[in-house]
Amino acid sequence: MSRPTRFLLSLPAALVILFLASCALPAVKPTTLIPPFIDAREAVAALTDSGSTINDIRGTVTLQTFDENGTSINSVTGYMAFRYPDRVRFTYIGPFGIVLFEALVNETTTILFLPQQLTAYKGKTDTIQRGPFSPKLMGIPFRKPAGPIFVIEHDGPESILYSISSQADRYSLVEKIIFDRSTMRPTIREDYENGRARYRITYLTYKVIEGISVPTDIAIEDMASGTRMAITMRDCKVNTGITDEVFDTAVQPPYVEKPLDSFVLPDY
Repeated sequence: MSRPTRFLLSLPAALVILFLASCALPAVKPTTLIPPFIDAREAVAALTDSGSTINDIRGTVTLQTFDENGTSINSVTGYMAFRYPDRVRFTYIGPFGIVLFEALVNETTTILFLPQQLTAYKGKTDTIQRGPFSPKLMGIPFRKPAGPIFVIEHDGPESILYSISSQADRYSLVEKIIFDRSTMRPTIREDYENGRARYRITYLTYKVIEGISVPTDIAIEDMASGTRMAITMRDCKVNTGITDEVFDTAVQPPYVEKPLDSFVLPDY
């Protein structure tokens, strides 16, 4: 499978990460009242409440992927619509305003539309196993930290929350979240499996929109392969009332429906 193909197959998971995961950590209390050291319970409560004021979000998104050597693989810009908790649609616009590609995720269903070929590749989201970012990432965002055991430590203005699971003969780290205590915004979120980091999501910049802190520049890294994705969002709007029709999973004529796992990106 070509690198551009793998890149586009990773779009739905990456988009969900951006707009579910950390769309916000609105401060749970006024900044002036946040103590120098908050305990793990307070941190978990803040993360659990994150994004609770977001119903939907839309904007212009640029996604760029890099290989393990830092070489750019591909870059696309398009329009994104997201609705809580698990619906997202990305439209890739080519020259002269022509729609070249659309990726739709509605709960567990993913559809990849190729308008120029009048073809729609439809299937379960977990069908997409290839690409630099596993669809398992869709389970990480917009939820309270994994656990159920939590440990917190402080390093200057930042705190680190460790989520730990208890197994038969040992304890295992499942997630690490670094956040700024003065703003209650996450800066890094890492996912672990069997003691090894799988993915690192770094929130580089935020913009306050309608009183909500939205990350506008994000870096996502696959720790095993070293591949990275840079996500930039502009012209964001929140809670505009995006309807069900935007995420409709019915494939209508003249589109021909094919299995998702048979998707091949054509040469444009």
